[in-house]
Amino acid sequence: MMKKKISIIIVTTILGIFAFISLYPLFFVFITSFKNNAEFYNDFFGLPAKFRWWNYLPVLYSTLGWLKNSAIYSGVTLVVVLIVTSTMGYGFARYKFKFKELWFYVLLAPMMIPGLLILPSLYIEIVQFGWQNQIWSLLFPWTAGAIPISVLILRRFFATQPVELFEAAKVDGASELRIFISIAIPLAKPILTTVAILNILGTFNDLLWPMVAIGKQSLLPVSVGILNYGIGSTGGVLGYGNIFASYVLATLPLLILFAFMARSFVNAITEGAIK
Repeated sequence: MMKKKISIIIVTTILGIFAFISLYPLFFVFITSFKNNAEFYNDFFGLPAKFRWWNYLPVLYSTLGWLKNSAIYSGVTLVVVLIVTSTMGYGFARYKFKFKELWFYVLLAPMMIPGLLILPSLYIEIVQFGWQNQIWSLLFPWTAGAIPISVLILRRFFATQPVELFEAAKVDGASELRIFISIAIPLAKPILTTVAILNILGTFNDLLWPMVAIGKQSLLPVSVGILNYGIGSTGGVLGYGNIFASYVLATLPLLILFAFMARSFVNAITEGAIK
């Protein structure tokens, strides 16, 4: 009994340490958003003397505009990725066709190539297509980059589902499309949530490619927009409190999204571990 209590204390302590390491940066950004420059330099890790809510006002409009851009880019990319990869993952898992495994590994091959290596050629392509400073320069590369890993995840999930379930639907006269929509997709909701979270995080956090592809302030995603605050390229004079306020505003949507989707995300992970 004593050993069990000691084990619980040790595990709880370790988890608490990891939780602190994970959450403290968020807390630090939040409290720093209320500081002025003097407090930032003189009491870097301390609490602000007062909560200066007005630090958010100079950055509110532009940050919300960049958040809107990121939401549009991520939303369009996500819809296309889910539609394409769910059908591809289902097809690779349930059907037999010639050279299936070869095509699957060809599909996965881009995952082995570091993104920095294809950056120059990708930039040349968007210039040739005339997509520079257009949303297509983000949507197409992000969608193409998300497909391999998403197909890999979804194929693995669909392959673990019992064949008898789909055969029974066929016996009842259901078409392949009906089976996919009415049986496969509802079963895949947890794993589709996982794919959605991974893709949204990937598009929201991507920094290097949007810096290369987009130069217009009105089209910038939030990752590049708030970076411009930090390097002072937006014009005007901003304090560190204002800059950190923009970081808080940029972080909130992802925190809220994950809070609502966390249960499905964890369920997908645990189901995969059990299977």
